[in-house]
Amino acid sequence: MVTAAAAIGKGLELDIPPHRTRANIFLLAEARSGTGKSDCFRDITAPLVEAEDRANAAHESTRHRKAAEVKLLEAEMSKIKGHTEDRINQLAELFERHERAKQELQPRRIIIEDATEPAMKQAFVTNREQLALMSSEGGQVIANLLGRYGDTKGQTSDTVALKAFSGDPDSQLRQGTGETRLKSPCLTIALIVTPDKAREMFRNPRFVEGGLMARFLVATSNARPKHDDGTQRCPEGQILARWQDTILDLVSTYRNAQAPAVIKCEPAALKIFRDYWNTEFVDRFDEIEGDAAFYTRHVEQAKRLSVTLHALKHGHAACRENLTVETAADALALVAWFIQNQEAALADASHDKTLSLVERIDKAAEECGKLTERGRSVTIRNLKRRSVTEETAKALAEAQPEKYAIEKHQTNGRPSLRLVLLYTQDLLAVLALLSFGIY
Repeated sequence: MVTAAAAIGKGLELDIPPHRTRANIFLLAEARSGTGKSDCFRDITAPLVEAEDRANAAHESTRHRKAAEVKLLEAEMSKIKGHTEDRINQLAELFERHERAKQELQPRRIIIEDATEPAMKQAFVTNREQLALMSSEGGQVIANLLGRYGDTKGQTSDTVALKAFSGDPDSQLRQGTGETRLKSPCLTIALIVTPDKAREMFRNPRFVEGGLMARFLVATSNARPKHDDGTQRCPEGQILARWQDTILDLVSTYRNAQAPAVIKCEPAALKIFRDYWNTEFVDRFDEIEGDAAFYTRHVEQAKRLSVTLHALKHGHAACRENLTVETAADALALVAWFIQNQEAALADASHDKTLSLVERIDKAAEECGKLTERGRSVTIRNLKRRSVTEETAKALAEAQPEKYAIEKHQTNGRPSLRLVLLYTQDLLAVLALLSFGIY
């Protein structure tokens, strides 16, 4: 999905007024070392590498002419003297041609890997503001995002990623590199990382609270290293060839297009997206308020995935076919699977293994619980964030009914299941006295 989205780039959009949604997505895939991450990554992304190689081969044939043009323009600019209006206009025109020629000298990029934020912005400028940040060993990319290198050392470098996810304009002014302006950058990300690197990202307050992690779809592989029995396992050549043809066609049709093609949406598909927003976000807001930054992205992610699914189904004819209810449903089903992995990653990152069960419950109640007549209640969802399962909470309430209770709280949507930390009898007596103004 990410490889196909990178092949599409800015060239295809889903029109659901008042917004248009692109295909680009962010993926964080977690897998243990020694389970074949690099082999899978190489097979799947190979067509993008091939497309980049072909673009650079075509570029190489004109590179020497462009270099000569740069030198000639520089010589011509040096000859212009004086401050008349005509000479200023002439020099301005030469400067514009010179900058354009210098940009065209740069190699073509579809995939980048180890790049600091300033370097990424320069790469956007020379590649029509379309890039894919993809790595089978994502630790170095995470280090760059954490700002451990370059002129952002000590500060996170996620601004360009946040803006390029949504296509927001960006302007940067640096003494050394000058000004960089991006009108509508489009970034696709696929990082394969080990579990410790995934936890590092989800434990970074800036990434969580600033919205970067809410933009990531999370995939978790439970694969383990296996014995080598001498069998060579690889995808069939026919499948790989068809995959390459598909991705190269998407690159040619959409990524290289001068303007984006537009997909219209069937009314039934629009209703599916609306219903999900209403029932899974708006109606459940009281229950998921603490994670609203993550849940508000789910419908948007489904729309992005639906653009890619639609393009894979219809190819160069995608803009002539409406998005169907089946494609919208498939996209939402994919998002539901990614959500499970995202919630597990959040729970793993926030879980302090040194705390006891009761301490974790108390901490959850303190941070996100709500006062009721019977005690302080905390949603099962927030308990799961601290590795307290629904079964554990129910067992605790059954074993200690004087301290805990399980209740269903009615919200605007489905009922919310909560664990209530009950007031003690002494505290209830004090509260009763307070209500009569006695205590």
